[in-house]
Amino acid sequence: MNFVTKCIQNVSVSIDRIERSCNLRFMKHSDPTPPIREMQILDAAIAAFASYGYRRTSMEDIANGAGMSRSALYLHYKNKEAIFQAIVSGYLSSAAEGIKAAMTGSGSVHGQLHAAFVAKDGPVMAQLFDSPHGAELMDAGFAIGTELFEQFSDRMTQVIAGWISAGVEDQRMRCDGCPPDVMAHTILAALVGQKKEATCYEDYVQRRDCLARMFAAALTQ
Repeated sequence: MNFVTKCIQNVSVSIDRIERSCNLRFMKHSDPTPPIREMQILDAAIAAFASYGYRRTSMEDIANGAGMSRSALYLHYKNKEAIFQAIVSGYLSSAAEGIKAAMTGSGSVHGQLHAAFVAKDGPVMAQLFDSPHGAELMDAGFAIGTELFEQFSDRMTQVIAGWISAGVEDQRMRCDGCPPDVMAHTILAALVGQKKEATCYEDYVQRRDCLARMFAAALTQ
């Protein structure tokens, strides 16, 4: 091995070591993992939307709540509509998982249906009713997440219809003259309707629980 070749190899080894060192330093001092950072942003956004409403909330409000600069926030989301859509998507995903768990769990027909209703609402429903901007936020959610809500409704109609069909087969339920998918759609539509009629969260909970008892009675008597 001549002198020039040996020097080139030594330089290559040194460069590799420098690159590894830089990578390690970057990993140690980089931002939190994306999921954690996303949660911080979305939590801050929920608080801002609840305080100021959708129209008045700015990207700066959300950035301040998340403890970051506005320019850093734009690296994650292009605008507040994208953030709001992410909130809607996360809410619907969590609700879908909760409803499926309730429908496949143990318990009475009423118990399962009530658990599914509670899971669909999640903790965000209380925040919406407690906020003076709740109606505006609900309208914004349906407007921005129209496609997401339609997909969610279709999936949950199938889940509830499957639950009813299984109950009829096991002779725990009856659905005389009403196809399971029609009954499932009616149940979901009735629950959505209670949000529009309720005057406060406590009123909504009372209406929701009454609805669960009514449909459970209709399915079992």
